Amino acid sequence: MIVYFVLFSFYLLLFITQPSTLAYILIGITGAIVISLIVFQRISSQKALAKLLKYSYIGIAVFVLVFASLGLYLVSFAGPIVPQVNNSNILDASVTQYLQTLEQSTSFRFLQAEHFGTLTFEELSIVSGYSNAPGGLQWTFNVGDVNKKMDIGQSGGEPYFYDLLPQNSPLPQNYPSNQQIVNSFKQIDSLGLHWFYDQAVGEYQNATGSKATIAVLTFDIGFDNVDNYRGITLSMMTQKEGLDNFGNHVYPGIFEVEFQPDGTILSSNNHLFV
Repeated sequence: MIVYFVLFSFYLLLFITQPSTLAYILIGITGAIVISLIVFQRISSQKALAKLLKYSYIGIAVFVLVFASLGLYLVSFAGPIVPQVNNSNILDASVTQYLQTLEQSTSFRFLQAEHFGTLTFEELSIVSGYSNAPGGLQWTFNVGDVNKKMDIGQSGGEPYFYDLLPQNSPLPQNYPSNQQIVNSFKQIDSLGLHWFYDQAVGEYQNATGSKATIAVLTFDIGFDNVDNYRGITLSMMTQKEGLDNFGNHVYPGIFEVEFQPDGTILSSNNHLFV
């Protein structure tokens, strides 16, 4: 009996790192079998049932161990590689291709199955460069079955890193459907990130009469409420490189422009125009 509790504790620990409704169901079933097994083993007339429960427990324990180990392997070692992102190629990116590559990967499909298909896109950040690392992608998904967020991201050339965050607020009732999100991505691609860049730079030049020297370029795609518009938006943010009083590299913002997927400008943060 001790070995059964050791096995139970082992995969319970695994599922603490992979919380999901499926994990809770399996743990509950296993706990019920263990309790029933202890009870019926003490009743001499129920030895056959106790034996059946014993083999049921072993079967479920093996399944849980394989399932949890497979999940840890797929998420930790078998995720897709983040595409290279830098100032020379960021404007040529296809956001639809980024989304399809992630969602069609084995690791993401496993996570969708584990969470009963409740992973919903919330945000994508495409960054041309970080202060201490190459540029990359950062995704945020709502995990509906456990009411959490999942961050999926990494610098270009590295496998995606998956991080399940402990708290999350529910999605608003008017949140777009998965198909509407896909359609917004396709609409953005129909214009191209280069087109949005040209519009944002033109907005900046019209406001300041000068040309910006951009060191870091970021595109954020996510849900927003702006005036009468509620839906997926694309924000382009720019930063310049400088030095603080101690000689450290800093990257203050220059300007930010937010668009609808069809290219309509929703807002310009003029207070960042410097």
